[in-house]
Amino acid sequence: GCDKVVAINLDPGCDMIKRADLSVIGDGAAILQALIAAVDNWRKSARRDAA
Repeated sequence: GCDKVVAINLDPGCDMIKRADLSVIGDGAAILQALIAAVDNWRKSARRDAA
């Protein structure tokens, strides 16, 4: 099984959106692209802080 479910969908009435632990309403590709950029920036920042 899984501990947490994250759902991304354009339809706020979608069953998965209602059941997920974290739901994001929007275009999956755009949201994932923004998430990847945020994680990349966080990693770069963490490397700077460690130096």
